[in-house]
Amino acid sequence: MDRLTEDLFKKLISEPKSEHSVEVLEANIFYQKWGSPNNPGMVLVHGSGAHSHWWDFVAPLLIDQYEVSALDLTGMGSSESALITEPILNYMKSRFKEDTPIIEIEGAHHHVLLDKPIELAETIKEIGRDW
Repeated sequence: MDRLTEDLFKKLISEPKSEHSVEVLEANIFYQKWGSPNNPGMVLVHGSGAHSHWWDFVAPLLIDQYEVSALDLTGMGSSESALITEPILNYMKSRFKEDTPIIEIEGAHHHVLLDKPIELAETIKEIGRDW
């Protein structure tokens, strides 16, 4: 790959993309898409406190092989927060064992899996199947 110069960066971020929103448990979740729907899909997920635009110069590098999607996690970027809604609390309670603690902190619900990345990744896969 070429060195990331200012010109290359400008070219990458000008790559055509589409912007979308989908409602998940009463919260609108924002996502962007690049590339052809004929290619296999790839989803890029940002870290905590970030947003999908962090991928704006990375996604175009992948579109020869993939249709790339990048989402704003709930409560970040342009996505609404679903952490304090009753539907997401009820959903979490319905998906996990009865003895799995869900801790309420000042109106926000925190699941213990947030501290266990491998288990959380499996949980995200499970939730994604339900979308």
